[in-house]
Amino acid sequence: MGSKMLSFDVRPATRADIPLLAQIEEIASTPPFNRSLWYKVTELTGTPVRTFVEAVLRLDASRLGKVEDYIIVEAHGRPAAACAVFRPADEPGALETDQLPALARALDWDTAATERAVSAYKASVQSESTWLEPIAPVIVETVAVLPEMRGRGVGKILMTAAAERARELGAEELGVMVIIGNDTALALYEAAGFERILTVHAAAFADGFPGVIKLRRRLAPADASAARSPADAASAAGGSQGSA
Repeated sequence: MGSKMLSFDVRPATRADIPLLAQIEEIASTPPFNRSLWYKVTELTGTPVRTFVEAVLRLDASRLGKVEDYIIVEAHGRPAAACAVFRPADEPGALETDQLPALARALDWDTAATERAVSAYKASVQSESTWLEPIAPVIVETVAVLPEMRGRGVGKILMTAAAERARELGAEELGVMVIIGNDTALALYEAAGFERILTVHAAAFADGFPGVIKLRRRLAPADASAARSPADAASAAGGSQGSA
């Protein structure tokens, strides 16, 4: 029996998509570990990762992509994947620090929980400031395909859409970063034309973190092939993608 052909579309995210984007963030921030990188904050406060990320997005407190920076791939009107494409902030860190008090109030943290979370976050920023520096004027972050949609070429469609979004922002290059060990994401990026620029190995980190690979893709001016609709691109897409 043949499989049903899927029809894909790409659209910008809206604030109604925040629960989906929180799910995407949790998926994207987990490999190659067995828990989200946000655990350094969430486990200290007893806050579920998705609840925390939803609050971050509602307060526009993320430096890894606001809601309006996300693009979503849908299959027959149902979400399949998403990522954020944006110009990174000048300051290092994943959160807008001036929003931390509002975030604590939104999550109903008591004083002790707030102090633990803020301390853990500031410590992580200090240790991550060098390797978080962007490799291009526009970057793609929080890349993930929902588990039930993997193996259908959705990751390739998402990367094509990300490149188009970067061109719309006036970029000639697009950067991405992957944690060493996340081989599925690395394969997706290299298949999409990203080239390795810099590797920061585990020896640079004091906490057993495996290191990161920074990649960059030069963007050719939009042409007829690059401007194909997501549905056209889907017919040529292959491979599979987990989270990145």
